[in-house]
Formats: sequence, C-alpha cells, structure tokens
Amino acid sequence: LCAVASDQGLFVSGHRTVFRYNFDDFSAPATAHFDLEDVDFLALAVADNVLFALRFDNERHEVVCLDTLTLTPRFKFTVHGTDLGETSMAVCEDGLFIGQRQYRRLDVFSLGGEYRRDVGGRFRGPRVIAHAGGRLYVAEGAYPELRDTDMMSVAEYEQSGRRIFVLTPQGTTLQVYHMPEDLQ
Repeated sequence: LCAVASDQGLFVSGHRTVFRYNFDDFSAPATAHFDLEDVDFLALAVADNVLFALRFDNERHEVVCLDTLTLTPRFKFTVHGTDLGETSMAVCEDGLFIGQRQYRRLDVFSLGGEYRRDVGGRFRGPRVIAHAGGRLYVAEGAYPELRDTDMMSVAEYEQSGRRIFVLTPQGTTLQVYHMPEDLQ
C-alpha cells in the first residue's frame, strides 16, 4: 500500500490498482487497474499533473506515468536494478529520485523518464525519500545484508537504519539526523 497527495487528490495504490480520491467527499472518481500477474506498486510520487507509480512485475521495475485526473497511462520507463526492496521516490525540482537499496544510492530521472545521474552518500539502503523546501530527506533502512565494513566504520554501521540524511538536489549532504534506538 502506497499513498501520495497533491492538489488533484489523494492517490492510493493497492495490488494492481491505483485510486484517486477527492478530498471533499472521499469519492474515487478515477481508477487504474493493471491486468498483470504479480504486479506490486512500491512507491508513488506526483508532479506537474503526472502520477509516477513505481511497480515491480517479477521481471523488472518500471515507472508507469499516469494523468492525475483520469489515471490514464501517459508513458512508462524502466528502472534498472535487481533489488529495490522497500523503497520510495520523490520529485525535487525537475527530477524524480528513486531509492536503489542494493546500490546504496538514489537514481535521478527527468520527469520525462530519462536517466540523468545517481546520487550516493553515506546512507545505506535508502528506504524513504521525501522532498520539502528544496531539500531531500532520505531515511535509510536497517539492512544487515548490506554490511560492508570497507565502506563504513563500525560506529556508522551501528547507526545505520536510524539516520535521516538531508541532501541538496545535487546530492550534497547538509545534515544527518540520528533517531533514538526505540524508533528504529
């Protein structure tokens, strides 16, 4: 289950279906259903009247781009990576940022689906990505299988999964929040 909101409504995805709900009466005037086996939506993001829906269909990850009012498909593009895992995506400025857990980075695409670059950092396995005030907030997941002592100190490893990184859209780390252990 994923959700994202914009001025056009609340968008919620379930297994093979995306709904747009109105804020005033919570009716669902638009629905997009995908008749494919084993399609799971991993994340949603919205910008410029386009709903970006990241899905996995047992073979590949792709972003399906839907009209925000009608939920009719506009275009789609493939996201390379074999294990995005629990991930999210966010729109910041004119880019779509998608977490790549396996590669410990964010992939950046244009809003038209063209790959631009990747953004790395000291975060491990980006799990939640949010945008506010021209900044990206990346909460990392605690993924023991991604332990790489060559890439991080023991102290960093022990903090992994409890940090939120504040980044510029270009990928510069501005600040790191350390969450208490009981919030992990």
